[in-house]
Amino acid sequence: MAAISTHLHHKPFQVAVAADKALPLRKWNHLGTLGAVSSREAAYRAGVPGNIIRESASAHGIVYEFLGGFVHVGFGT
Repeated sequence: MAAISTHLHHKPFQVAVAADKALPLRKWNHLGTLGAVSSREAAYRAGVPGNIIRESASAHGIVYEFLGGFVHVGFGT
């Protein structure tokens, strides 16, 4: 029997949003843990309007820039 693929299973991601990327991460609005297949899906599920304009790596995850703000996605526990 073939092994069941796990790459499409939901994984926990820590998600935070902010209007200003310059704020320290502790001052962002932390939404908690979201289950998503990828960090991009978690970013879209954060509810910031628009599409992803660019993304950049941070010390603790990935920052996605939207027209309406910024979303930080890190691996959950």
